Amino acid sequence: ESEMFDKIVLSGHTDDNGSVAYNMKLSERRSNAAADYMSSKGVDVALMEQHYFGESLPGRPNDSDENRAFNRRVHIDLKR
Repeated sequence: ESEMFDKIVLSGHTDDNGSVAYNMKLSERRSNAAADYMSSKGVDVALMEQHYFGESLPGRPNDSDENRAFNRRVHIDLKR
């Protein structure tokens, strides 16, 4: 519970390995896993909004193993 935010936005991402369709589903599974974990810790699912971006919004260029690992993520934003 917090008065500092009233929405949690979960955005799933992947690196560029695999097809575009596969990566969209993978980013959805990642976002769902984060939402499930947060819910299991008592976070109200009504606060959560989920988005799936696949490989379309890399945080870093997919030009090294380290950067690809960084791009396999769920970004969490707390919104007011």
